[in-house]
Amino acid sequence: MPQTLLVVREAYSETVMDLSHYEDDYDDTYEESITEEFGPELAVLLIKSDHLLPATKATLIAKIDTAIQQREALQRVVDRELQSLRSAATDIRSVTDTLAEVSDTLFESSSYLRT
Repeated sequence: MPQTLLVVREAYSETVMDLSHYEDDYDDTYEESITEEFGPELAVLLIKSDHLLPATKATLIAKIDTAIQQREALQRVVDRELQSLRSAATDIRSVTDTLAEVSDTLFESSSYLRT
């Protein structure tokens, strides 16, 4: 494998595939992963080519930029959802506390408990 393609492979393996949960979640090879990430056409060029052509490099960089933007957008959505869930949990705790207080108050003031 030519040096530049080896650098691409190592960079991909050391970033995308080097997550603690990667094997458990995906359990795929480099070839399978880049095919899924970048599409079969680019994957073939990265796996089978003798060298990294300027057009292939430009396509790879564009696809990497797109992947970064998509992941950043997803991260923003996840962050908003997490904040929404935290807010809902706070509201639920407040309602639960109020219900407990009301329940205790109603139970304590019930006439059938008076003798």
